[in-house]
Amino acid sequence: MKNKVNLLTVFSFVFITSFFANAQNKAAEGMEASETNFSSFTDRPIQNLGNWKKINKEAFYSHPEFGILSLDASCKDCSEDLSKRTVDERFFVDNNDHKQFYQQKAMGELHELIGGNWTTIDHRLKKVSNGIYKSGFNLDRAGFDLANKISLLETTNGNLSFNNWRLILKKDGQLQGPISANWSIISIGDDGVNITAVFPGIDAFIIDNFCTLNVKV
Repeated sequence: MKNKVNLLTVFSFVFITSFFANAQNKAAEGMEASETNFSSFTDRPIQNLGNWKKINKEAFYSHPEFGILSLDASCKDCSEDLSKRTVDERFFVDNNDHKQFYQQKAMGELHELIGGNWTTIDHRLKKVSNGIYKSGFNLDRAGFDLANKISLLETTNGNLSFNNWRLILKKDGQLQGPISANWSIISIGDDGVNITAVFPGIDAFIIDNFCTLNVKV
């Protein structure tokens, strides 16, 4: 096991990680906690189109999420009535019994209004080009540029890039360093980046959490 703190060394970090816009509450009825994913990307397939067409008016067939069940939906074998979506609410109908329904109500925002459609607020990262990953937000999004070893925040008020880290050690009253961050061992997934041995004996986890980037070491 790696030692996060050398007993002979006292050091501190200053991470600027609280630049954000429109932070969202994730808690919602029916949502289940899951482990943070730093290694793979989850797809949301189109499925059960027949049932979606039965419970939705034709005007919703062109909705960008038509036929795609939300990953945190309050049911599994069901379809969503998109006409009942609001900023914080979803309504589902059971695929086998259309008299049975499920209502999901959040304490924060579930959707953002894009082009007249309530679209799921999706913090999960997606690859947009070689070495660049960004969240599924449409208006404000976090991301990573791994080639340049930086984190990104794109907001309606402007763009930011940061995580140009240096470590300064203090040993026997003397400052040593700075030591540059090592981004050579990286894994990335839906929820963020895991940087192994970013500094000697120290791993860093950068979590993409609703247009905020939280750093843990």
